[in-house]
Amino acid sequence: MTEGRRRREPKREPRRTPTSKTKREPRHLDREAVLRVALRVVGDEGIEAVSLRRLANELGVTPAAVHWHVRSKDDLVREIVNAMFQDFAPPSFDQANWTGEIRELFRWLRHKFRDRIRAFGVPDVSQVMSYAFMKIALRATSILTEAGFDSQHLAGAVAVLIRHTIGFGIFETILFNSYSPERTRKLAMNRAVGTLPQEELTPFLRYLPRMLEFDVNELFDYSLDLLIDGFRNDLERRRDPARGA
Repeated sequence: MTEGRRRREPKREPRRTPTSKTKREPRHLDREAVLRVALRVVGDEGIEAVSLRRLANELGVTPAAVHWHVRSKDDLVREIVNAMFQDFAPPSFDQANWTGEIRELFRWLRHKFRDRIRAFGVPDVSQVMSYAFMKIALRATSILTEAGFDSQHLAGAVAVLIRHTIGFGIFETILFNSYSPERTRKLAMNRAVGTLPQEELTPFLRYLPRMLEFDVNELFDYSLDLLIDGFRNDLERRRDPARGA
């Protein structure tokens, strides 16, 4: 080799930093994995936060990889709704009497409904809900039939229990999304001072702290027990008409 000739170094490829276009698709990615992440996003932020691109970022893959397992967002939303309500079959409750069974059934329904309330803005949810709530209605109907309710009063009792529980779930969701004891107390006091006459203002201000400091679980149990007590009294009155005379 002559002194003036330079030795050629082998050409090295520059190191590539990973980008969204060079992400590796993990081998374990499947429809179930996509759905699990989608359910977590819905639980944390609501159904409106779900998109194929968002799921791709969460999974560390490209949007095309997610699209391979889910055809569209509409397809994904249908799968989310089905998954959220597939376990809406009530378990068995080991209670000594029908009042205990009804109480546990609708406590269970309240928690299930509250955990899934973010899905109720989706158009497809009505199709799944009708089937899901049918299971609740059938279980409640079975319990009340064994207790002695006749067909004339049975449907009304079941409808009241379901609607009360769902209504309470909506109420507590709205309340705790915006509720602040200090802020609510201040707003209520300002409103009361500006609108109530003096004879009503004093007892209102005395009672206000008790209105704002409550346990929502105790409140639901109290309201449910009132309903059940009313149904039990009505059932006993119809069994013994002389008692209600």
